[in-house]
Amino acid sequence: QSLQPRAYIPEQLRLIEIIASQASVAIDNARLFVEVNEVLERERHLNEIASLISGTVDLPFILENVVRLSVELMGGYAGTLRLVTPDRNELSDVFNIHLPENEAVSRPAKGSGITWAIIESGQSIRLKEYDKDARAIPELRGHGFYAFVGSPIVAEGECLGALGVLSSEPLKVYLD
Repeated sequence: QSLQPRAYIPEQLRLIEIIASQASVAIDNARLFVEVNEVLERERHLNEIASLISGTVDLPFILENVVRLSVELMGGYAGTLRLVTPDRNELSDVFNIHLPENEAVSRPAKGSGITWAIIESGQSIRLKEYDKDARAIPELRGHGFYAFVGSPIVAEGECLGALGVLSSEPLKVYLD
């Protein structure tokens, strides 16, 4: 016991250290549980995509579902997959989820928009604020999209198009 008011004895300090240590183990276990569930959910989506791609030859069906599953996997709200024509001057097949169906949104002119930036550079693009990017499609500004992530679709060294996901909040980024 202590003769000073409100002073703790060494045994009490050791006790609080043990409790804090146990709390940190519980917190770590809870974090690991969440991480494992997120990985399992991501793997489920990736397996669904792989099964879809290998299970049918109906390309439009495959591409529509790739967009849908990509939006789900990335925690987004909307998505698009656009293919470039063989002459590389226009976007042909367009597969959208939760985007307005009009020509300006679906098929921006060559050289304009983020899709063309991805296709022409062959590089992925990640934006924290879609509305503020000069390449954003004007018809999509003000629709509450905050973040964007997009990647080129490449086969045999040639960029065939781009896949993009939009979110109304920052996207979760998967790091390796």
